Amino acid sequence: MLLSDRYRWTTKDVPIENVLNNGHIEDDRAVIICVEDKMKGIKFPHPITHFIKQIYAHKGTSINTQKNAAREICKFLNFINKQISSNEEEFMMLKEEGIPGLQPIHGARYITFLTNERDKDNKQKDYKYVKNIERYLTIFYKYLSDMDIIEDIEFVDHVDKLDRIIVETPFDDPKFGIQYPKRNDGEKIKYKLKDFGNETEKRDQMIVEFLRVAEVTCPEIAFGIGLQIFGGLRKGEVVNIMSSSLPTNF
Repeated sequence: MLLSDRYRWTTKDVPIENVLNNGHIEDDRAVIICVEDKMKGIKFPHPITHFIKQIYAHKGTSINTQKNAAREICKFLNFINKQISSNEEEFMMLKEEGIPGLQPIHGARYITFLTNERDKDNKQKDYKYVKNIERYLTIFYKYLSDMDIIEDIEFVDHVDKLDRIIVETPFDDPKFGIQYPKRNDGEKIKYKLKDFGNETEKRDQMIVEFLRVAEVTCPEIAFGIGLQIFGGLRKGEVVNIMSSSLPTNF
C-alpha cells in the first residue's frame, strides 16, 4: 500500500473496442485506476480498476460517472499513503497489509479530513459534497467485501421509495468520532423557485414561451429542457442521456 513520494494513485481513460452481438466493432472508452511514476510520467494500470468496471462500466454509466468514482477513490488512497508516510498509528497496519487491511476507521478519518479541509478561500466543503464522497467510499468498501478482499465488515442496506437498494455507511460509528460539515454550510439560496402560474392555461402558455425562448437563445439545450418539463428528468439525467436511450420505433 505504501508508495514512495515518486508515485501516486491516479486515473486514465483509454480507447477500447467493444465487439457487438452482430460482430461489429464499436469504439468506446474505459476508465482505469493507475499508479503513476511522477518522475517518468508513466502510468501503470492497477487491478483495483475492476471496481470501476464491475460497479459502473458494466451498468452502462457514463464515462464521466466512471471518472468521478475513480478520481475520488484515488484521492482516498493517496490520503492513506500520506498517513502511512507520516507514521500515523491508525494507518501503519496498511503498510504491510495494503488494501485488504482497510477498516471503516480509515474511511471515517478521511471523511473527517475532508470536513476540516479548507479551500484556497479558507472555506469549508459543504455537507452534500462530503456525503457524496462518503457514498463513493461506501460503494468501494462494499465491493471489496463482496470480492472477499476485506473481511469482518457488516453492511446494512434498505430499499428507498424508488425501490433502489441503498447501502448504509459503515463509517458513522460513534467510536470513530467522525465529523461532517454543518448541513447549511456552503448552501446559499440565490433565487426563490416559483410555480408557472396557478391556472393550467396560464402555466401551459408560459411553458410554450419558455421553450421558444430556449430554441432562439440556446437551441442546443432546448430539447433537454423539454425532457425535464414533460419527462420529469433531473438535470443530471438529461446531461448523461445518450441517443441510444431514446426509442425511435414508434
